[in-house]
Amino acid sequence: MHKPLPAPLKRGDILMIAAVACTAIILRAIPGLRIIDDAYITYRYAWNILRGLGFVYNLGEPVLGTTTPLYTLMLAAVGWPGAGLTGQAALPEVSVTLNTLADGLGAALLFLIAYRLSGERVLALACGLLWAFSPQSITFAIGGMETSVAIALMLGAFYAWLVDRPVLAALIAGLATLTRPDSLIWAGLLAPGMIVTRWRATAGRPFLSRLPLAEAGSYLLIVTPWVVCATLFFGSPLPHSIAAKSVAYHLEPTQGLVAMLQNFSAPFFEDVAFGPTGVIAGALVYPILAALGGLTLFHRDRRSLPLVLYPWLYALAFTIANPLIFRWYNTPPLPFYFLCIVAGLW
Repeated sequence: MHKPLPAPLKRGDILMIAAVACTAIILRAIPGLRIIDDAYITYRYAWNILRGLGFVYNLGEPVLGTTTPLYTLMLAAVGWPGAGLTGQAALPEVSVTLNTLADGLGAALLFLIAYRLSGERVLALACGLLWAFSPQSITFAIGGMETSVAIALMLGAFYAWLVDRPVLAALIAGLATLTRPDSLIWAGLLAPGMIVTRWRATAGRPFLSRLPLAEAGSYLLIVTPWVVCATLFFGSPLPHSIAAKSVAYHLEPTQGLVAMLQNFSAPFFEDVAFGPTGVIAGALVYPILAALGGLTLFHRDRRSLPLVLYPWLYALAFTIANPLIFRWYNTPPLPFYFLCIVAGLW
């Protein structure tokens, strides 16, 4: 079931979207660079590409130690003009600039998604501003990590899906997958929606014409070249760091679950502001609101199902895999979680 489309955007709506994007950009420009140590791994790969040494950390050692090949290539491409003048020192500024612009775009996209699903401008504005002010979003944007770009791509894929551009959505989802491997969770949620939608819209046609082959081909067009090249050069498209971390860290079987519960209970660092009381209150209130909001969004437009399910499936995947939860693993589901919470409040 699709709800009637919301009223077309007016000049005031465009100004609100611009204000949301500018707010996100300003809030990330104020604190300056606060680079996180893992970002330097990606910087080194990008710098070696700029130096003509190839996609390597150490010359002559084909080891894939970064989980974000697309972001690495973006840093190398954007950093190329200034590489001869400032060298490797330019890459942190390049990464934070990319992240800042990506978060501005992400906040604007979240506004558009919320407005299209709800038809409520105040709800849309609240969602965009929540993401603009999100402390986790700001932390990893100025930390030089790829998180901001991956989230902007996921939001872009979902918006393309909402406006009936499934091929474009598949292309963007492919880019997100190459930016962060856990974006496969997001792509895996969009795929069934594309299959069901295509199947219903083509009733009575031959079997193959009822499958979303163009969407699948678009996704594979983006992902396959990297998988092939990485397999030939590195021996596997999976980063070696994943295997290294699985051996290096020995965790309690419930550690992933605890980390996800804490993340969903205190997305605005309520534990810092209010102590254990804030976490307990968040654990009781936020999931209930998100569930109510998710049900409401799904009732209004069934295409919202990937967005509604994504935070919970993301948490489930990390609970089962139970890796050591680095702080930047907590951020990808948050804009979708915020939208469901705000919809529940509304």
